[in-house]
Amino acid sequence: MSYKNLTTYAVCLLAIALWCVLSNASPLNVNSEDSNNCAKYEVSHSNHCYYLDGSGGQCASGYKRASETVLKAIATQFKGKTYKSKVSDNCCVWTSNAYENWGMPATSCNVPGTFQSGPVLGGSLCTQAQQHYPAQLTFCGSS
Repeated sequence: MSYKNLTTYAVCLLAIALWCVLSNASPLNVNSEDSNNCAKYEVSHSNHCYYLDGSGGQCASGYKRASETVLKAIATQFKGKTYKSKVSDNCCVWTSNAYENWGMPATSCNVPGTFQSGPVLGGSLCTQAQQHYPAQLTFCGSS
């Protein structure tokens, strides 16, 4: 390999490394967290993708309502995310559990745009609730 080719190769490697640092990515897997390719509105956790949507308890194909145990682990990561497709009409989070104990604060609930925070335990007075409105805030995870 000539000096010119070696220099070009080194510059390319440096550019890739810089891109990875600036984009918080890995050169081996662009979306490296848990080796998943989750959508921008989703949170990756334990090789699954999770989202919030005003879908009235329904989840997209390949997804199902996820548990409050998972929500507890990743709730704060929803800050800056958006609804998958539909704004909710109720702030309590419908999960796979029998009761809803998590809710979105008023600043992030029933309004379009990015979430100012993630769901919180007891948020919006959601404790032992069973709210099942047409656009109920729903927590879904990949199967």
